Amino acid sequence: MAFCPSCGKVLPPNGVCECGYTAAAPAPQNNGQAGAPGAAGSAGSGAFGEAVNVFVGAFKNPATNSQGVFTGKISPTAGFILGGLYCLGLWLTLTLMLLGLGMKFLPCMLFGLLGAVVFIIIRFISSILIYALSKNNAVNVPKIFAAQCVDTVIPGCVLLLGALFGFITVYFAVFFFIIYFSIILYQQVDILKKLAGNINANKMFIKFSLFVLWLAFIGTICYRRTEL
Repeated sequence: MAFCPSCGKVLPPNGVCECGYTAAAPAPQNNGQAGAPGAAGSAGSGAFGEAVNVFVGAFKNPATNSQGVFTGKISPTAGFILGGLYCLGLWLTLTLMLLGLGMKFLPCMLFGLLGAVVFIIIRFISSILIYALSKNNAVNVPKIFAAQCVDTVIPGCVLLLGALFGFITVYFAVFFFIIYFSIILYQQVDILKKLAGNINANKMFIKFSLFVLWLAFIGTICYRRTEL
């Protein structure tokens, strides 16, 4: 009996799980010949090339793209590269937003960098929480964090649009921020749901509640810091 490495459910005979995972067919022998097709991140593309492909894939399959980290289709290294790009993008985005509010350039850069680092730390802590709540031995915290880094592509673009439109009016920035946090919440809860496996609805509700309460607590702290 085979189990899905993504959600932990029993795989049906056709090898296609409800979560979207498909069992890979045995790889053909290439007798050591170079240039044969390989797994994600194989020679010829490299981690950066794979990261570019994952970036494009985020727009083609926004709801299932990050699951490739758990099924082995996406290497954690590619996810970490996207996480680094996300951090740089956040730095630029927050700097632009603060400039739109009339702050001086140097303070905008410093606060933008601080905000980008804080956002990345929050994602890493949420990865630990997802791992603790899911209790899925088939994954670990680095893989969950890599999957979250893959999920940064679309919300990162949304936040950048908010920064650009924020120069027109601050209401645009608020509008895109709401969209950004809504996507983040959906993505993280979706990862938790897929890694939780077969549990009853009441336990899942409790897990969701704990996770959302933690996010609300972090959001309250961040808001309070901006008020000081």
